[in-house]
Amino acid sequence: MQARAESKRMGVLRYLLPIVLAGLFGASDVLAAESGPPEIIAQGFDLALPRQGPLGKFGRLRVRIQAPARISTLLVRERSYEVDLATTLDQGNYHLFGIKKRVRRYKDVTLDFHNYINEKIKAAGSYEFLIRVKDDKGGAATVHLAIIVTAEDTLKKRQTDVDIPPMKTGRFRLERAGPGPVKGGATFGLTWKTVDVAQVVIRINVTEKGSSITDGLTISQYGKIFGTPDLDFRQNIERDGASDYIEVPTARNAAAGRVLAIDTPRRYCVMRFDQSETSLSRIGTTIVVQGEYKCSET
Repeated sequence: MQARAESKRMGVLRYLLPIVLAGLFGASDVLAAESGPPEIIAQGFDLALPRQGPLGKFGRLRVRIQAPARISTLLVRERSYEVDLATTLDQGNYHLFGIKKRVRRYKDVTLDFHNYINEKIKAAGSYEFLIRVKDDKGGAATVHLAIIVTAEDTLKKRQTDVDIPPMKTGRFRLERAGPGPVKGGATFGLTWKTVDVAQVVIRINVTEKGSSITDGLTISQYGKIFGTPDLDFRQNIERDGASDYIEVPTARNAAAGRVLAIDTPRRYCVMRFDQSETSLSRIGTTIVVQGEYKCSET
């Protein structure tokens, strides 16, 4: 009888032990999640690079703030404007950043800066926001968000008075999983393959006969292109580096900031890489490159 009772107790313990351990590990995960430092994360762009848009018509520009220990201060400063979105009761401030109320004690909030830019900034130029978050446990994070506001009348003048054909502008996302095709690459007449595993260096090739590719442009030059560049400009950019391929490292966001120019018989495109991501899966390395493009109309 005693042996059977002991055996029964041991059986119960063997049944309960995994549950108890799972509860302990789960509690530790929750504790870790609630005690992590605050983070400020760009949504779809690289904070290291300035964002650009036309005066009065700047597009959506979102930044996410995560604070597991809850927000106590969320400061935004631009020139003489300064507000703590965690404590202010002025609803006009909420509208400027796309929120409905003050965010004190929030764990997660996304700010959208385009209302502020379009309503508060009255002249073309370079501007910078300081964003600083503090949590209830004293943790803090700070970033600087740089923007370039362009004069739309200058763009119109270049396109009409000087008769420069307009460039079509948009966002791109290129992805290749393992040995598969480059999704989105056909739009720009390019493909790639990995030539260095450690840095995940990709060799980007043009796919159309008579095309060339170069990375001889700077971020500044890219920002000044409003209409289709003339032949002299294109030849000057490509003189020292035009080829049928270039190599770009992509691991750990290494491609951010690169600007490519692709000259084809059909059109001319410039592509600014804002972000690159790599990950491993059962079919091989997945590479994702995102950014903005400007292409002449076909």
